[in-house]
Amino acid sequence: MREWEWRRIRAFSLATAWAAIVASGFAALYRHAGEPGDPGTPPLVRPTGSRLLPSTDLDHLVMFAHPRCPCSAAGVSELARPVTSCDGRILVDVVFFRPEGSPDSWGRTSLRRAAEAIPGVRAVDDVGGREAALFGVVASGHVLLFDPCGRRLFSGGITVARGHEGRNDGSDAVIRLVNRAGPSASTHPVFGCAIRVLGGPA
Repeated sequence: MREWEWRRIRAFSLATAWAAIVASGFAALYRHAGEPGDPGTPPLVRPTGSRLLPSTDLDHLVMFAHPRCPCSAAGVSELARPVTSCDGRILVDVVFFRPEGSPDSWGRTSLRRAAEAIPGVRAVDDVGGREAALFGVVASGHVLLFDPCGRRLFSGGITVARGHEGRNDGSDAVIRLVNRAGPSASTHPVFGCAIRVLGGPA
């Protein structure tokens, strides 16, 4: 076989191998995007001992987030829809994990600034993840909704997949529940990284 024919064969083989690697990478990313996080073990009633102050006459939505989780940007963005649709009928806290001993500046990320930019949202530091543990939450982006009596109405995520914005059953359920608009799902998969696994240096 001539030299140029060997070169053509080698080039074709390399191109085929590269295409297979790229396709495999995209498939892995697609699987990861659709893979739910750990649903945790949230209680059916709001736990006592929390520093989060609920309202006596409004539903209380609590989102737990890691300030450096890339998946949670979509969740914080989607949070604006229920906040706007339920204006005046919901109290919203976004609870941001912060490692023990880390400075206040550690969690001052663009994700936190995005949450603080939503009117009416309170951003809260969760040093050492104590609030997340108290509420039985494991994954960043996990949302819990409680009625004024402390009964859990909803548990889960408000995105369609990891890092993907857009209308989804989770945020729709929250809106229907707060507006008392008839039967609605009480759970939805949460798509986020494990808060404790992400951790982070001080």
